[in-house]
Amino acid sequence: MKQKQNNNMERIESLSKLVDDDEIKESIELIFKSYSDENNLDELSEEAKTQLEKDMYILNWMFKSNKNSNINYVHWKNRINNLSALYEAGDKLYTLSVYDIVFNIVKKIYESKKDNEKIKNYYYETIKLGEELYKYNFHLQQNEVKRPSIRKDLLHKLDGMDVLRSKLGDKEFIKLAIEGSFFFSKDLVKVSTEELNNEFKKSIKEGEIINNTTLEVEKYLNNKCKSTLDCINGFIGNKIKEMSSEEKDSLEKVNKFINSLTKKNLETFLNEELSNKDEKVKQLNKYKAELVNKLDYLKARHTINNKIVQASGKLSEGDKGVYTIKDSTTQNREFKFRVHIDIDGNRFVRNLINNKTGIIVSQGKSSILQNTIISHVWGRAYDPRYFTSLWNIVLIPAWANSLMDKEDSPAETLASKMRATYMKICSELYNDVFESPRQEDNSGETIFGNYLTNLPAIENPDDVIEETYNFNVIKEKKGDNIVIDRQESFKITKITEQL
Repeated sequence: MKQKQNNNMERIESLSKLVDDDEIKESIELIFKSYSDENNLDELSEEAKTQLEKDMYILNWMFKSNKNSNINYVHWKNRINNLSALYEAGDKLYTLSVYDIVFNIVKKIYESKKDNEKIKNYYYETIKLGEELYKYNFHLQQNEVKRPSIRKDLLHKLDGMDVLRSKLGDKEFIKLAIEGSFFFSKDLVKVSTEELNNEFKKSIKEGEIINNTTLEVEKYLNNKCKSTLDCINGFIGNKIKEMSSEEKDSLEKVNKFINSLTKKNLETFLNEELSNKDEKVKQLNKYKAELVNKLDYLKARHTINNKIVQASGKLSEGDKGVYTIKDSTTQNREFKFRVHIDIDGNRFVRNLINNKTGIIVSQGKSSILQNTIISHVWGRAYDPRYFTSLWNIVLIPAWANSLMDKEDSPAETLASKMRATYMKICSELYNDVFESPRQEDNSGETIFGNYLTNLPAIENPDDVIEETYNFNVIKEKKGDNIVIDRQESFKITKITEQL
């Protein structure tokens, strides 16, 4: 234990030498410059403004530099000395908080010069330090240490799993998580994948019809859903009239129209208060649900990040809209989807699992699987190609699932090892689920329409934990009976094997 502490102290002290290197200084200056008045705040989203403000705080906190002042590299070294003192005293909260801030900057330096081997080595050594700090169960000693003033939203979030990790080690931790997980059978994944592929075909076709410039949109909508009460026909007709006058394309008009069909807007139009049980509200909701179903919207989770370009303005849970996903896995190709945003983040997935298997999960006390979380292995739940795809979903023990949410985890961390290992198991389980027709694009990924027809690549494949695993497999229900089997001796290696 003493030797490990000494190694960690050496790693911490080596961070102070970072700013003795001219290439590092150049990168830091470029980072500061990128956050200067070149940014037009008026053009940024609220989320982007918040992130920019945090980044500026971190840089100024580490370097005591304002927009027009020189960068204080001595202050960086003082902060590293502060980190050493906190670690030596056993103050886990502030040690990890300062480390997080330091790592944030080291990561930005690495991202600016990924091809530089020296900077790459600094980056990975900093990751290794962080992994050791997370696992170490600190004990505050008698000697006092001065804690730096850090904004509360930037303080490290202490994780109760750190003690478990330090006792088990990464390999055993991951093995326990996997062996307590529930995967879906290959046959079930194949059926649901074919169904989703058909949903994409219908959605694309429907979008082409709506976008037909010769189409009278209001007539189209009225023909889709005719059975409504006379008392709400006037409201719907008024909304169609408003929509028709909008200077937007047909697709956008339809989305705005659907999103305007709310109880609140109906109350305003009728000038009366309505309960959720009122027949008018029920009929309006029925009309809206019927319309959405006939228009074949795809399902996706709400997101506030910059991975999508929203053509429909700001979308909230339950909204319908159109957005474009810029897909980095396909050389930044853009895919345009008409989406129905999940009302609470996983309702569509819960319903799919229940309908196919009879299993209730993530629904509190009524859940058949308790303390088990619906986890998207490759993440990207905002993308309809990934959100309800059972090859991307594993039911994971709640105590381990938080690591699966860390989609940007650096290589060699526990989170990266866990994600890579789950990806590898899913790749081996479902490697022959996707069948022709296939058409390969220039990135090597195959696309059919706008739906993936082969599994995405494993992120950080070198982090896969080679092992033989036993885990649970959920099959399609037989009548009302739930079927869960045990997959025994499922061996994975870093080189793909033929099962």
